[in-house]
Amino acid sequence: MKIHPLAFAALAACATSAPLGECKMAQSTADAGQRACTFGRAFYDCETSQGGTLCVSDGDGCGSAGGCVDQCAANEYAVACGGPPVMDGAYADPPAGCRFKSANPGGVGYSCCPCL
Repeated sequence: MKIHPLAFAALAACATSAPLGECKMAQSTADAGQRACTFGRAFYDCETSQGGTLCVSDGDGCGSAGGCVDQCAANEYAVACGGPPVMDGAYADPPAGCRFKSANPGGVGYSCCPCL
């Protein structure tokens, strides 16, 4: 599984009814930095022996976790933004038009964004 951190300003470029893998996201040449959002084709909610895990991925799940279900629609891509509290700044926000789906205890918020 490969997760790509991209600059906040990245936009999606895909058809409105794109099947998995066809939702293209513009890649920024700018340094994404450690507080940038992570973009991926899917937002998975998976079952593990410890209860569950969430991830943004271009693959078909969250590593070895089973029972993964993509929480975004076929015409959407996934974004994970945030993390633990920081004293010297803030994390990037998801792009405009995204809909919030879930958050983890570590402060990461997961959203689904429409392909454009």
